[in-house]
Amino acid sequence: MPGNRSATVFDDYLSALDFSHSFLLASDVAELGQYRDKIDDELRNGRLDAAFAIYNLYQQRLLERTRRISEELTRPFDFKKDETYEADRKKAPWARTAAELDEIWRKRLKNETLSLMLAGKDEAAARDTLRKRYEGRLRRAAQSGPEDVFQIYMNAVTGAFDPHTSYLSPRNSENFNIQMRLSLEGIGAVLLEDGVFNQVGDGLTVYVRTRDADGTLRGILAHDSRDKGAPVTYLADRGWISITPAGPRATLVSGSRQEVDRATGRLRVLTFAESTLDLTRAAGPTETRYRDARERSLSELLDPPDRAQVNERDLGRFVVEAHQRFAQPLVGLSLVLVALAAVLAGEFSRRGNAWRVAAAVALGAGLIASGITVQNLAARQTWLIPLIWVHALLPGLLALWVLALPSLPARLRAARGAEQQAEGA
Repeated sequence: MPGNRSATVFDDYLSALDFSHSFLLASDVAELGQYRDKIDDELRNGRLDAAFAIYNLYQQRLLERTRRISEELTRPFDFKKDETYEADRKKAPWARTAAELDEIWRKRLKNETLSLMLAGKDEAAARDTLRKRYEGRLRRAAQSGPEDVFQIYMNAVTGAFDPHTSYLSPRNSENFNIQMRLSLEGIGAVLLEDGVFNQVGDGLTVYVRTRDADGTLRGILAHDSRDKGAPVTYLADRGWISITPAGPRATLVSGSRQEVDRATGRLRVLTFAESTLDLTRAAGPTETRYRDARERSLSELLDPPDRAQVNERDLGRFVVEAHQRFAQPLVGLSLVLVALAAVLAGEFSRRGNAWRVAAAVALGAGLIASGITVQNLAARQTWLIPLIWVHALLPGLLALWVLALPSLPARLRAARGAEQQAEGA
């Protein structure tokens, strides 16, 4: 492994453990720097000294910080004081002293307390929630075994070669498969933990107050800063998580969308009955849009999944659209047969057949126009749906009959001549 790759693994491993630069000090990072250029040698020799030395120091700092957090939460916050909090510390320098890190955490806890109060909790309940949250984080870290440390470390190693490659320990691999099948607790339990600010990817934080037994999420707060120029905050009474082909999405019900107008600096609030939030991609949430008949598949036309929200008139249009799609191939065949009948039927003329081509074009245009008329009539009166099939079949059958009797005009002229001869005799 080249030396620069070794340094990349070192930086990525530190970032995986202390993403927000909130636990380790600059002196800690300097001390651990002895491993920056040795990781490649250790891996070749099958050693993991760097992995566990770095993790053990991080776990020690996590324990110390959790104790300080509990102490800080017993002190009052001055919410009238005008101060700035840097939420995204991914690229921030490491704190040089414990006092500097204490100040960073004071602002962070003040901000999180205020966010919980905006979500409906009183200050005492908010402080209690935060204390339990960080104690739970420490408890989970204490329960981590060697294979968990190895997984984090190996993800840093594989990421140095290919950012799309991840390593899963045997236990986590099995859990991952269970979660993907949604057979354990459902996707809502997999992605979001209630009573905790969940970091869903880079730039999206979701808080859920409680979760019902059926997976319904209640008391939702989501802050989406993936669009760096326009962060948005969502508040919703309830919602749920669902899987789509594009990934998991959160459906938010009865809430509001809040963002600051960059031009005026004013807060804009938009209420909504229902909105969706993409939990995987950087696109912002879009409100659920009603799809008309032309945008639906055949199965959705015949059995709409949102039947409860579809009125009777649109249900009729869905049925008409389904019949129209089934009949469309026959309409195309009829157009071809009508054109052939117009061009090929009758006797050949040396003066040209331009009028036949013009007649074929006119008949085709008339067939298309009549099809639109029939579809509109059937959409208003569903008992006229059989006309769609008459329109699709009848022109083609007539054209086949004409093509099957190419000498009909000559026969008619011969019969008329015979009649005239009989009359003359």
